[in-house]
Amino acid sequence: MASPGRFAIDSGVILEIESEEEMKSWKLGLAVAALLVGTGTAGAQDIFDAVKSGDLAKAKTIVEKDASQVRAVDKVGNTPLHHAAIAGGAVEMVKKLQARGIPLDLSANQNGATPVHSLASNPKAGDMIEFAVRNGADLNARTNNGRSAYNIAEQAGNRDVASLLLKLGANAEPQKFPRLTGPYLGQTPPGDDLKVFAPGIVYLDHGTVSVSPDGQEMYWPTGKAIMMTRIQDSRWTQPAFAPFSGPSDIDFYDDVPFVTADNKRLFFTSKRPLGSEASQKENIWFVERTATGWSQPKSVGPAVNAMSLHWQIAVASSGTLYFGGRDEKNSLGSSDIYSSRLVNGEYAPPVNLGPAVNSKDGESQPFVAPDESFILFYRAAGQIPTAYVSLKGQDGKWLPAVTFDLPWAGAGLIVSPDGKYLFAGGQWKSTSSLDDLRRRAEGDAGSSAPGGTAATHRTFGGER
Repeated sequence: MASPGRFAIDSGVILEIESEEEMKSWKLGLAVAALLVGTGTAGAQDIFDAVKSGDLAKAKTIVEKDASQVRAVDKVGNTPLHHAAIAGGAVEMVKKLQARGIPLDLSANQNGATPVHSLASNPKAGDMIEFAVRNGADLNARTNNGRSAYNIAEQAGNRDVASLLLKLGANAEPQKFPRLTGPYLGQTPPGDDLKVFAPGIVYLDHGTVSVSPDGQEMYWPTGKAIMMTRIQDSRWTQPAFAPFSGPSDIDFYDDVPFVTADNKRLFFTSKRPLGSEASQKENIWFVERTATGWSQPKSVGPAVNAMSLHWQIAVASSGTLYFGGRDEKNSLGSSDIYSSRLVNGEYAPPVNLGPAVNSKDGESQPFVAPDESFILFYRAAGQIPTAYVSLKGQDGKWLPAVTFDLPWAGAGLIVSPDGKYLFAGGQWKSTSSLDDLRRRAEGDAGSSAPGGTAATHRTFGGER
């Protein structure tokens, strides 16, 4: 492990790391913060990677070149360096930061979570919690989903911290999920720029939000299961596992939900067993809406599930299924987009969408308009995927895909049923800017575009 010593963390700011134990605590905190860094200050990941690996010389060099990294901001508004010290329980390090003029930040991030909320699930965080309280931390502050630090400690089975919080003055009231009313969880509609959807309410991973066509239900993946909320008694319910899903330790056990335009089916991928055999790959499943709720999951059948497939799926009003995957005998790249028609209740062998959509690179995560007038998808030619759109020409063939300006926001692309919003990862934006995209795509495609123009306009931007 790196030796204690002098560590420059900002212009003119020197920290004296006096012991191996203090170094260990500080490194642990920075390692925790490294997991939080997302779309914040450019290059901020570098300093955390350096300290996590114990390379303090590299970290010192990074900060000397760019002092702003010490105050980098992560994707939910935390200042990772200071939250690192707090999360790692490095009380003495936080005191050193205070002494050097870097204030203790106990404010809430955009999820409504304060450092004390983050500490509540750590069984070794007692000293830091007491320190935070002495510095003015509000023990009874609640996150956006209505949880106090005591609620978090109790739910994590962290009895010692829960007892400490009560001793310090926290109350033991249960979680108070907020009253959310109106469309889209009552969130303020976004503009042309991506913004986080329902921060602190919707926690998702590896996909995006799917909204039922009547706007009464929302579904999203966590990376292991599918969550949902619905309007009940004029308000949105507290998010819970979808009735056909549930907790799992298996990555992508249930993933990427998609509600069909007729509201009768919900499709998703899963590694759940097929028949009597355990599955080591993702397959496509669906549930059907009944008078008493969703049915038991059913496989879409061997014609589709024989393929290697991954990530977002979409279904047109015709029943045709679109997905990304690979067929060794019929692929143009590492992953292509395929469609499978529903014929007499059975899914037909998948068809590659061809070079207008697919390439030597990897295409995945399609969203298709209900009338199949356009398809959105990601193409990965490097580390960061690029968003593309293809329109369907008058002859029924897909036109050459064109890119559109959408910063990578995480997996998944879904246009809301009313056509007003584009969901991408955990964020959303207005579809109004897609009108220019539609016109450009039509222009690039030349005279073959008119057949799909009107339907595409209605679906992209809604009835405006």
